[in-house]
Amino acid sequence: LVLTSGSGGVTALTLDSSQNATFSGDVAISSTMPKLTFTDLQQDDWRIMNDNGDFRFTNIDGSGHALILATNNNATFAGTVTASSW
Repeated sequence: LVLTSGSGGVTALTLDSSQNATFSGDVAISSTMPKLTFTDLQQDDWRIMNDNGDFRFTNIDGSGHALILATNNNATFAGTVTASSW
């Protein structure tokens, strides 16, 4: 399935036989609290969201926010951060 836009028939979105989507431009999510949810049929589900300017990575199956990037650029991690070298 190919969706086109404009009088020139420019391809905007292609869905292949495996239901994979290819966008030809930027994808924007506009809302008062925009979010993108990843639903895993076998494991935990995750959400990436902009919550009043804070960018949050959340395990929505119970463990809560794994990472919050605040509007002042501070990062808050829910667990231990390990670096083997830098």
